[in-house]
Amino acid sequence: MIKARPTAAFSAFSVPSPRMPTPAHPDASPPARKQAGIYADPLVYDVLHAEDTARDARVVEKLVRRYVPGASASPGLRLLEPASGSGRYLLALAKRGHTAIGIDRDAGMLAFAAARAKALAARSPGLASRVKGIRADMRSFPAPRPACHAAFNPINSIRHLLSDAAMLAHFAAIGRSLRPGGIYIVGIELIDRDTQQTTEDVWSGKRGKLSVHQLISYLTPDLHGGHSRREQVVSSITVSHAGTPVRQIDSTYWLRTYTPAEWFTLLQKAGWATIAQHASSGAAWSGKPYGYRLCVLRPA
Repeated sequence: MIKARPTAAFSAFSVPSPRMPTPAHPDASPPARKQAGIYADPLVYDVLHAEDTARDARVVEKLVRRYVPGASASPGLRLLEPASGSGRYLLALAKRGHTAIGIDRDAGMLAFAAARAKALAARSPGLASRVKGIRADMRSFPAPRPACHAAFNPINSIRHLLSDAAMLAHFAAIGRSLRPGGIYIVGIELIDRDTQQTTEDVWSGKRGKLSVHQLISYLTPDLHGGHSRREQVVSSITVSHAGTPVRQIDSTYWLRTYTPAEWFTLLQKAGWATIAQHASSGAAWSGKPYGYRLCVLRPA
């Protein structure tokens, strides 16, 4: 979930006022009034996406230790997540002893992640110092130093970048952030555009008395009359407290779609090589051309 302009690098969280406006950019998912939606409430976002966070963090660690030279012997890795949102992956990785650096353009999300890290520090000494944040757009951000063993970007977040130019800028920024031999783990769904159909998905989460339910529809370009590479995402979220609905959050945004040919051509253009593909569980990829997978990338 991409927003904002780069700020200077820092050692912990640098969080401007949450009321600071989010500037638009022609190559990002349009920040229209309706798009703010779930992203305007970090707690709702965090509850909705909490499932499988610990598992996904273990998969990231496993892949980094497998593919980055010397990482298997390093007790603490340096890991970078662009579009880090509420910081759930940052916290999960910090709990495992790693330094986790998040890039996000939303000040509210960064503030939420910093507060959670501080709250958890009482039970996990040193955790807060291992969770760091930068308020910046994932097309352009200050490269963390020391450089990172790896970057990771799961659950199709990279598809918020809506042009080749935006993607090339992003890959260049990631490349500047990695140490020699470092990798970039990207979770992305590749499609067969000839058979692409409108689909619906349901997500839900619960924390204490708070529960969140989301119905999300992915509209193919022919249905919304838009750009042939962009699918429109329509989200309807019901927030309940103690079983009683208290809030409705509706939003609309866009994601860029990729066929295998489009994706691998872009990687070649950006100067990156695919060294492996895995299922979201970390298992070996099935070899099928379509579907969601984790692409393990390295600068060519």
